[in-house]
Amino acid sequence: MTKEIQYALYVILGGYLSDRYVCRLTKGGDPRQNTARHSTTPKTEKEQDALCVSSVSCLITIMALVELLGESLQKKAKDDEKLPTSSLAGEGRFVGLYFSAHWCPPCRLFTPELVNFYNDFKAKGTLEIVFVSSDADQGSFDGYFGSMPWLAVPYSDRQRKAELTRTFDVKGIPTLVILKADTAEVVTKRGRDRVMKDPTGQDFPWG
Repeated sequence: MTKEIQYALYVILGGYLSDRYVCRLTKGGDPRQNTARHSTTPKTEKEQDALCVSSVSCLITIMALVELLGESLQKKAKDDEKLPTSSLAGEGRFVGLYFSAHWCPPCRLFTPELVNFYNDFKAKGTLEIVFVSSDADQGSFDGYFGSMPWLAVPYSDRQRKAELTRTFDVKGIPTLVILKADTAEVVTKRGRDRVMKDPTGQDFPWG
């Protein structure tokens, strides 16, 4: 369980359960110490209600993405470095799921175009891309992912890859699915076509 989820649960349950019981649920320690974002406890009922609503929204957002993508994503090929999936969540932000594989010629043609789009667009801080691999083996994944500047679902998590393919009804690759990061709602499943027609992202998110 991520620290963000721990804190949201603490706030949601805090009005009904004792600190001791909630801390026991989160395996010890005061969850308020997990994040500097909420360094003080709201005193008034109005403040508590506002924080609770905010935390519920935050929790739903985080859980939607974590349920889809797992608790963490791979940052680099041939590396164990991970990024918490919860860090992608946020209003006004988007996540692109890139279904692709090195053995697929159209994928190899499109990937450099997507890299250029991503590098130009990344400075705006509103888009992150996650590679969902259909490569035949770990070595092929490592080599192909090494050419990408974004994140990936770990190759070892084949079940999640299958679930994502089924969830978004991916029939062929390359496919780029754009999601709202605050709700995991699909904006478009035609991200590939959109990138090709709008390489500067002028009309992004193309909803």
